[in-house]
Amino acid sequence: MKKAILLLCLATGLMSCAKETAPKEKPSAGVPMTFEISVSETKAEKTAWATGDKIYVFFNSLATKYLILEYNGSNWTNTSGGGTLLSTDFDGLGTRKLTAVHFPVAVDVTCADSEFTFTSGGKPVYNYYLYETGKDYTVSGTTVSATLTMQKPTDFVQLLVPIDSEAARYVLCCPQIKPVACRSVDTDGNINEDIQLPGAGLSGFGYSSSPADIVGVFSGRLNNPSETSYTFSLIYNGRIYTLTRSAALTAGNAYNFPVLGDDRWSPQHAELSTRFTTAMVSAGTTSYTWTIFSNTNWTLTPGAGVTASATSGSGNAEVTLSFSANESSSAATYTATVSAQGCENVTLTITQNGTGTSSTITDEITSAELAATSSTYADFSNVACTSDARYAGNSAKDGNNMRFRSSNSNSGLVSTTSGGKLKSVKITFADRLQKIDIYGSTSGYVSASDLYVSSKQGTKIGSLSDTGTITFGEEYRYVGIRSNNGSVTVSKIEIEWKPVP
Repeated sequence: MKKAILLLCLATGLMSCAKETAPKEKPSAGVPMTFEISVSETKAEKTAWATGDKIYVFFNSLATKYLILEYNGSNWTNTSGGGTLLSTDFDGLGTRKLTAVHFPVAVDVTCADSEFTFTSGGKPVYNYYLYETGKDYTVSGTTVSATLTMQKPTDFVQLLVPIDSEAARYVLCCPQIKPVACRSVDTDGNINEDIQLPGAGLSGFGYSSSPADIVGVFSGRLNNPSETSYTFSLIYNGRIYTLTRSAALTAGNAYNFPVLGDDRWSPQHAELSTRFTTAMVSAGTTSYTWTIFSNTNWTLTPGAGVTASATSGSGNAEVTLSFSANESSSAATYTATVSAQGCENVTLTITQNGTGTSSTITDEITSAELAATSSTYADFSNVACTSDARYAGNSAKDGNNMRFRSSNSNSGLVSTTSGGKLKSVKITFADRLQKIDIYGSTSGYVSASDLYVSSKQGTKIGSLSDTGTITFGEEYRYVGIRSNNGSVTVSKIEIEWKPVP
């Protein structure tokens, strides 16, 4: 490419300033404010800010109104969003802090419930963003002044693929990279991200230094920065091409890929599977999260009585299926089907217990459900199985087995959301016969680190050093599992719950 592409490398350069002249005496009320906001002239993706680039500025505790900075080729101009920013808006705000966000594509900003939300084409922007948060500003009369130093998000990489002018229609998937969107900024100045599953589709946009030099820009967060093996799938019009890389990716860097058509891109068959095809929930449960694994575009069709959080997508995804509570004593059944071109359809059948049902539900957890893909330990969260429970923790992968350790005081598995009343836990050990400790708690865990803090770990129910089962009393609603000492490898964990209406 003719123009250097720099990922999120924010060099300190000359400063441009959007200024308007105004008296310094503060009027009594209601006079439009002027702004002196200095911005670095460099940003990710380009060696300089380009005409039309925008930065959205939000002032802490100020609801509905915000500032839009726009670069005109030499200076930053400014306009108000959500209404004219007046001197009275800044009276009594107290702490003078602001948050600023830049997107590489045009976005719409809406405000509701003390939160500014960003979308492009009605969807969050799953690509890179730049930000400044907790930045001090000053008010003198009718003038607001600040200097912005835009920052990069944590653990982001960018992937640059030379393609055609329809870059936005391409999707790039990688099981080791999570799509992340800057979803919103609240009036406390917090940036709220929307994070998808590793392997979900990364949306791209086209950047060109000339009409003949177009690159698709894709960006996401490394799921495990220590990973050294990556597989990329590029999807366009139902066709799939894959490329492998046997070297680490470094957070904060951009990586140039060969042009599509290069021999390093290999045609690939479509793949489609799901974590489960059957599920059982309690009578009062009104939603179920279904995990889809794919390397291509897919379509989801909900059955009667079911609504879905997404009816189409690319790559891996979690889809929430919603349905009504069951007020009958008889069980209810719901279905959803996912399909992809060239793949067999997969149907999920959800059995919703009746109000008088007392059967139990068992979650089966293996390495396939967890984040680790190698011997490197990785955090996992919000893992859903058959019950209403959600699991978090830290583990490594040993073949097809899960490995837990005690040395870093953060490894193990806990339930952060209850699946009902705990009935039993069965551990199936692999080749390393070390001891596993099993805990019960009446309050939810936050992470596996809680199991190493006496005030948070709950009650130790028992230990296993070979395949076996621990049973619980009815009073426990949350479970914790950790190594007693050293490294322990297990092939499967089965957690039995009795749903609570």
